[in-house]
Parts: sequence; structure tokens; C-alpha cells
Amino acid sequence: MQRSSSDWQGIRGSEYAKNLLSTYGLLSVLLYTKVKKYKVFPLGIHRELFVSLIDYYGKSMQGKEKEQLESGFKDLIKIFPSSITLLELLKKHKKTVKGMLFFKLSIDILENYYKATESPTYEKLRKEIFPLAIEFYSELPSNTIISLNHKIRINIKTSKLLIRQ
Repeated sequence: MQRSSSDWQGIRGSEYAKNLLSTYGLLSVLLYTKVKKYKVFPLGIHRELFVSLIDYYGKSMQGKEKEQLESGFKDLIKIFPSSITLLELLKKHKKTVKGMLFFKLSIDILENYYKATESPTYEKLRKEIFPLAIEFYSELPSNTIISLNHKIRINIKTSKLLIRQ
């Protein structure tokens, strides 16, 4: 189904959101709208959502104590859809490397959050995040997983360079 330009008014009529959808898929637009709504971190015109998300995630992981991790992750976690929604999106999503970037990053962030903060340990991981990760990784060939990891590492390096400037 082709969307008309008036359908995009709910996403601020943004060309950026349209580009996100066509490049990275529905999950990226969902995260974008939630970042805008909750104002988790600033979205500048020259900063890509993916790099901004990696930046904020890296800063959240800097806390060593459980309380620091929880407070650093609190705002970030509220922008993520539930694991059930992620699983539904994953099953419907066109499997492209760029389209899978936000899924991989989402799974990694959720996994690290629940490892660091969950009590009783691993209950939510075992029931929600691991099944999501298994579904995600089971459908991807190993060369695609390598490519995803490479793209994330490149963006982390880019992110660190932007922070230093």
C-alpha cells in the first residue's frame, strides 16, 4: 500500500522519518517518534538516529553500580517497544542488513539492561529477550550477522569521534 504525503503528518511531516522507513524499516520510525515524544536525547539535523542511539547507550553503560545503570538506562528503555511487539515486527520485516540494524541494537540494549538491573536475575531475559534473540539470529546467515556487527562497530567509532569534537 502506497502512503500519501498527508499520512505522514503524525510523524511531523518529516522527510527524515520517510527516509528512515524506506532505509531501516518500521522499527526505526517507531524509535524515532518515541525519542521525539519523550525527548530522551536531542535529535539534531546532522546526527543520524542510529548514531545518537549508540551515543546515549554508551553513556548509559558508563555507570558501574546497579543504581547508576538503572538511572542511565531508564529513559532509554522507555522508548523501546515490548519484546512481543519487536518479535511481531521482526516476523513481518523485510530482511535487509540495514533493516536489521535497529533490531540488533534493540536486542543488545535490552539484553544488557536486563542483565544489569533485573531481579530475580534473568527471568525477563529468559522469557522475553532470549526468544526474541533466537528468532532474530536463527533467520540470519552468519555473514549477515558479521556485517551487522561491523556496521555497529563503525557507528560506535563515528560516535566516539563526534563526542570528542
